[in-house]
Amino acid sequence: MLEPCHLGLEPPSREVWMVVRWADRKDASIRRVADYLEALFARERTMFEGT
Repeated sequence: MLEPCHLGLEPPSREVWMVVRWADRKDASIRRVADYLEALFARERTMFEGT
C-alpha cells in the first residue's frame, strides 16, 4: 500500500547527474543541450539546493 510522504514545503536537496553515452559525447547537438542544462542548474542553484 502506498502512503504519502510529507516532506514539507520543499523537497530535500540532492545530487543531480547527467549521463551521456560514450558514443554521443562529441555530438554537437547533444553537447549543446548538456552545456545548456549545466549552465541552467548553475544559474538556478539555490532553487535546487533548497534552504
